Amino acid sequence: MTENISNSEFYRADNGSSHEDTLNAALAMYKKGEYETALKMYTDLLNYYTSPTLYLELGNCYYKLGKNKYALEFWKKVVELDSLNKTAYINMGNLYYKTRHLNFAIENWLTALTIEPDDAKVNLNLAIAYTDSDMRAEAIKYYEKYLSSDETIHIIYEEYGTGRKIESDIKNASFTFPVRGILSILVFCFFFVIFTYILKRNFSFITKNEFVKPILLLSVLYL
Repeated sequence: MTENISNSEFYRADNGSSHEDTLNAALAMYKKGEYETALKMYTDLLNYYTSPTLYLELGNCYYKLGKNKYALEFWKKVVELDSLNKTAYINMGNLYYKTRHLNFAIENWLTALTIEPDDAKVNLNLAIAYTDSDMRAEAIKYYEKYLSSDETIHIIYEEYGTGRKIESDIKNASFTFPVRGILSILVFCFFFVIFTYILKRNFSFITKNEFVKPILLLSVLYL
C-alpha cells in the first residue's frame, strides 16, 4: 500500500506577508521532521483565519505525531469546506488502512477516485485493500486499472529507466480474462513470461517496486 501523506500547495495569503511567511516556515519545519514546531505554527494561524489548506496541514502534523484522532478531525474539516479535496480523502484512507479499518479505507479511496479516476496509486491501494478483504473480483479490477495506467508507466520510466517492452507488457496486462478453465492457465503463463523477462534483465527492484508486486498478485488471483 502506498502510504504517503500528501501536503497541499499553499496559496499566497491575502492578509499580510507575515502569514505567508509563517506558512512557508511551517512547511519547512514539517519537511525537516519538526512536526511539533510545524503544528504550533499552523495552530497559531487559526487565530487569524481557517482554510482547507490549513486544516489539511494540521491533520498531517497530528498524523506524523501519532495522534490519529486529531488528524481525522482536521481532514474531515477539509472535506466539509472542500468536498473535492482528493488529498484529504487519500490521507484518511491511508490512516484507516494503517489501523485496519478496511471498509473506511476503501470508502475514502473510492471517493478520491471519483475526483481523479486515473490516480494510479489510489487504484493500487484499493486493489491491496480488496485483497486483504478477500474480495477477489474487486481486487483484480483495481490491479488491472493500476497496471494499465499511464501514470504507472511514467513511474517505471522515471524510477527504473525501463523500455518499451515493459510498456507493452503493462498494456497487455490490462486485458480482462476469465478466471476459470484453460484461459486461467494462459493468464498465468503470460505473467510468468513477464516475471522471467524481468529476472533475466537483473532488475534490482524485483522484490519491492509497485509494478512487479501487482503482477504477481494478479496472476495468483486469476488462478
